[in-house]
Parts: sequence; structure tokens; C-alpha cells
Amino acid sequence: MSGPAISLPPSIPEASATPIPSSLPSDAESVAFLHRLVATPSVSGQERAAVELFVRSAAAWGFETSIDEAGNGIATRRTSLPHHGTAPARELVLLGHIDTVPGNIPVRMEGGILHGRGSVDAKGPLAAMLVAAARADLPSNCTLRVVAAVGEETPQSAGARHIAQSWRPHACIIGEPSGWTGVTLGYKGRLVMHATLRLPGGHSAGPHASAGDAIMRYWSSILDAID
Repeated sequence: MSGPAISLPPSIPEASATPIPSSLPSDAESVAFLHRLVATPSVSGQERAAVELFVRSAAAWGFETSIDEAGNGIATRRTSLPHHGTAPARELVLLGHIDTVPGNIPVRMEGGILHGRGSVDAKGPLAAMLVAAARADLPSNCTLRVVAAVGEETPQSAGARHIAQSWRPHACIIGEPSGWTGVTLGYKGRLVMHATLRLPGGHSAGPHASAGDAIMRYWSSILDAID
């Protein structure tokens, strides 16, 4: 069984036959993998056990696997050009985060729905991407990486930041629970800033704006610029 082929620009030759892992995950194995992943605690900063589960499962499905300096789990599939071509490979990254916020939600299956911390945000999307990547018929000269990023639920987002600074893929798809009916092209970011305002001292009943009023106007101008 294989999934839909990944479409690449016409400049990349199609392969007559590209390698597919000999042991593809069945639907039952895919659900069992997600269940184990959700049942493995991975609060931000404590993701190692879940990352090791991710790379072990990926290796069993035919991926090259590694854990990088930031602690991200990485699963890679590659195909080459026919006749030993030398054109650079096209690279697609599927990135999801494996860490969760704190909290204990008992892991259970009810009515075909898996409950547990991270089942939606975002171990579910991560598991779906790994299974899809394992099943996909890849075109020639392609590198497909699935990343289990750490630390996404923290302000630093160290795992994704490390990937962004290390790689320049041709495309990257982020696995987040944003619905099944479309592709999200943009989302809210995060702005961290420190602002200092110094004004001459004066009585609060005076005619001039207070420092508090002025700093709020400054913040409002930033919001207006973003909108």
C-alpha cells in the first residue's frame, strides 16, 4: 500500500521505480504508534523518551534516523536520480512538535477517538506525517524529512529554531491541528519586546500625557501597524 505521490517541479526527472520501505505501517500499526506516543510523557524539556520512540518506529519503517543537537528526532527518506545524475535533490520537510504542556489526561480510546495529552496538539499530526512519509511513492532525486521538534510549547521554540537555522528545504509543512478542510498559510506569531519611556516629572493632573498614557499609545500604534 502506498500514498499519493509528492509532486515536484517538472525540472526534476521522474523515477521509473523509487525505493519504498519493505515494511510499511498498516492502519492498525499507525494507531498503535500514536497511542504509544501519546502515552509517553513529553512535557517541554523532557521529550527524550518520546523522541527515542519516534526514531525507533521510523527506523523500523525504513527511514534513516537521528537525534540532532537540539534533541529533535529526525526521520529521512531519500531517492536518487536515475543514471547517477548530479542535480541537487529537492527537499521537503514535514515538521511537527513532540512536546506538550503539563497536565495529565488519561490515555484511552473511546468511540474510535484517542484521548490523551498531545493527541491533538500535536502528536496526532506528527504521527500522521510520519506514516504518510513512510507510505508515499517518492519521485526521484528527493529528500523527505520528518522532524519531531522539541520545545515548541516554550517561548524559545528551540527545536524548530534549530531546524530553521540549519536547513533550507524547498518546502516545509508544519503539522498543527488547524483543521482538515484546507491548508493554513499563515498564523499568529509572537512578539517579545521591552520598551522604556522617560518623560520629565510632573503632576498627574497636569496638561501633559503621563508615561503610562504614552506607552499605551505606543503599543496601540504597534497593533495598528500589525493589523
